[in-house]
Amino acid sequence: MKNLTLVLALLVSVQLYSQCYPDRHNTSWNDAWYSCEESENPNTERDMGHWIMYDFRHKYKLGQGKLWNINAPDRLTDGFNSFTVDYSLDAENWETLGEFTASQGPGDPLYEGEELFNFAGDSARYVLLTAASNYGGDCYGIAEMRIDVVDLVEDLNETQDECLYVDVYPNPHESNFTLNVGSFCEGPIYYQLYNSSAVQVKQGNIPEGGIQNFQMTTSGIPSGVYYLVVIQNGNSKQTPIVKINN
Repeated sequence: MKNLTLVLALLVSVQLYSQCYPDRHNTSWNDAWYSCEESENPNTERDMGHWIMYDFRHKYKLGQGKLWNINAPDRLTDGFNSFTVDYSLDAENWETLGEFTASQGPGDPLYEGEELFNFAGDSARYVLLTAASNYGGDCYGIAEMRIDVVDLVEDLNETQDECLYVDVYPNPHESNFTLNVGSFCEGPIYYQLYNSSAVQVKQGNIPEGGIQNFQMTTSGIPSGVYYLVVIQNGNSKQTPIVKINN
């Protein structure tokens, strides 16, 4: 898997293509991610704040990153000014790529974004953007981010043990996510959900046998970082998940 581009956006990513402006971004505020309330950061070394974390669901060698700031004319002040990029293989141990400054969006439909950072082939499954400042608005946001993928490091299907496979998506989520469980051994399966203080907030049973998808809800649970543990016959898989404000 060579020279791919991940098009990353939490909500809706609208791409407009033309001969002269292949990367231009429209001026609609709907085509963007916003945070208007601080929440717990997945990187425990960082304070409460405004952030967005991307889960690629596989480990990749990453390359050039490109960011489109908020481009809606009446929301330009909400765009990121200074921000930090962290990356991780497991959403628990983080490396800092650096601190960066994004130009304010022009409110122009021909806006093409800017290349701000480069991972230079470092491997990651998770990328975390944390805002330090914006351009004076009440909320924080970006319109879109892209990262060039140099190569696929590891398919998650190949990292699971012979009995139990677990995957979660989307991650982050607002109030619902899909739990994908593959069980290839006999024995009851159950799950437990813990908050960042190791307090159990949810639990339940999962039917055994084959590969199954389950719709899970976290409605009524505060936003933040949680840990989903799936257990069968002493084997356990822990997956960090992030709930964000809707």
